Amino acid sequence: MYGILAPIDAGWERASRWPLVIAKRSSAREKLRMNRIRDAAALAITLAAVHAYAGPTPSAEPIDPDLTAETRSLHAALQAMTAAPTIQFGQHLADWASAVQNTGQVVISDWEATAGSRPAFHEWDWIVALNGSAGNYTTNFAAVNRIRQQYEEGAFIGFCWHLPNPALEGQPGNNYDRHDDEPAVPRLLPGGDLHDHYVDNYLDPFADMLEQLHADGTPIPIIMRPYHEPGFLQVNGSGQATAGFWWNWSSPEEYMALWRMTVEYFRDTRNLHNLLWAYSPNWPSSQNYYDRWYQADYVDICGGDQYRSPFDQNPEFSTPLSYAITRGQADGKIVAYTEMGAQGLAQAGGAGNDWWHGRVYAELAPSASDVAYALTWANWGADQFYIPPPNAPAAARADFNAFLATDEINHFAEMRAEFGDIYATVARCSSSDIAEPIGVADAFDAIEYARRFGAGCDGGTDSPIDQSDLLGFQTAWLGSVNSVSPDGNDAVLVSVTASSEGFVAIQSTRAVSASGFAALGLFVEPVSQSFSSGVLFAQTGPGWVWHEGPVAGVATAVENALSIDPQTLAHPSDVRGWGVQLYGANAFQNATLRISPLTEPAQCGAADVAAPIGVLDGDDVNAFMAELLAGCQ
Repeated sequence: MYGILAPIDAGWERASRWPLVIAKRSSAREKLRMNRIRDAAALAITLAAVHAYAGPTPSAEPIDPDLTAETRSLHAALQAMTAAPTIQFGQHLADWASAVQNTGQVVISDWEATAGSRPAFHEWDWIVALNGSAGNYTTNFAAVNRIRQQYEEGAFIGFCWHLPNPALEGQPGNNYDRHDDEPAVPRLLPGGDLHDHYVDNYLDPFADMLEQLHADGTPIPIIMRPYHEPGFLQVNGSGQATAGFWWNWSSPEEYMALWRMTVEYFRDTRNLHNLLWAYSPNWPSSQNYYDRWYQADYVDICGGDQYRSPFDQNPEFSTPLSYAITRGQADGKIVAYTEMGAQGLAQAGGAGNDWWHGRVYAELAPSASDVAYALTWANWGADQFYIPPPNAPAAARADFNAFLATDEINHFAEMRAEFGDIYATVARCSSSDIAEPIGVADAFDAIEYARRFGAGCDGGTDSPIDQSDLLGFQTAWLGSVNSVSPDGNDAVLVSVTASSEGFVAIQSTRAVSASGFAALGLFVEPVSQSFSSGVLFAQTGPGWVWHEGPVAGVATAVENALSIDPQTLAHPSDVRGWGVQLYGANAFQNATLRISPLTEPAQCGAADVAAPIGVLDGDDVNAFMAELLAGCQ
């Protein structure tokens, strides 16, 4: 561990319904931002400490010179992880797919239920991020909300691409492994007959989805892993290809042109500067595909993929990994085991009971000082899982937990303890210092300034809920939700239809923490239609314990406050579902509700520096920061 600095519990924020003011209680998200400033110092210590390890620290700059500050920090943290003697372990779709729950309705991941911990790395997929089909792809906001939650938790996040073959669009059974001896890649490149169609109907919707991945306006850093396992085709005795992704049905030159086109589209055309790019050939041809299909100027992370049988006593995971390590060290790149695991654990019985700790660990541990992270595949169901679900035999679950407990393998909490906040950023400025630790004016000074004048503030209520949480509203058990759309910067408009009894219940499963807040609440305003009363409800903890606030009258065209005291919740830091019930409408009545977080401003008594409130407030902090950061680099 590298000595994380003490948390800072002060700050400023833009209240959702008021001018910029100092809040009596800093929000959880604001504390997260401040702690990221703080943890930049810890990250600097980490980067210095890794030089003592056996593994070399990657030196290559990111391929995008204009990365966001948070993404550049993630790149630096991954460099440190590559050299550190630990591997950060993750899973594909851990919070989306399950062996015991319906896909997309996972409440507690199989990983968390089996191990009591969380993955350090979460990888998502094209097939989950978008709904619909070509020409009608739309963003899956349920997935976006889960990703935002993982980012705010502090894990790192990636995307693998399993997209259907654009050359076979509309054909039955078309998916990512359909090629029909029809090379698609040349047709997608500039000048090809499907180039514009591919950009408009495949890349564009995915870029639109990526633009939704932000937290409080900060783009979420993403590891992009498109067109994985290049060149890998299974062939029959006649030499005909029988399986393999459609992008593999190409020459090395065509594949590399497709990769370049994709990177340049997202980076240069769509100006998405929160992306790192991972290349992941498949064993047993990894060395060939690093020699012939790889281009260092378009890759941030050198990876490798391999799956074996749980009956293999020597799975040889170290072999393909060695190719990635060799190439990565030669080019100064981050190194990762981008996919690995056992196919058939569900059918292996006792043969799989020493798979993780007995065999996988023996293969991975010697490379811990050369590899940043490793990923196993999704638990797609009861007959296809890669980590033991909670209903697996006790011996299998104990084996996976023993693997996670080793010194070389980190789950999320261990990664956080070792590397701090991997998104932490600090500006170094040229003017005079007020607060330590950097010695020049920096964001710590703005925090100290806020602390000094915020001491006289009183009043004010913050909210653990923001607009992105409200966009997750859906039908609960009474009436129906017809649509949800943003209204301004903090509210949403919810179109509902009452039940036959005149009731409406809407809920969001966007998890929030109400710990440390004065209230968990919402303003609910029926725009024109009338209701008589309403109540806020919440479900907390692993058991989804039910709570209700006091019933309150609900008037039309008025912001009606519905709330719960967090101190009455069984698990205030783990609110898994919440929403409102409204009563007194006509049967099957259609209504529009304007809903916003319950917040109130804090007023401070000191002198004003900057408009508009007339007292010392958050605008003064902004004015101070503008002067303070004028010399930043």
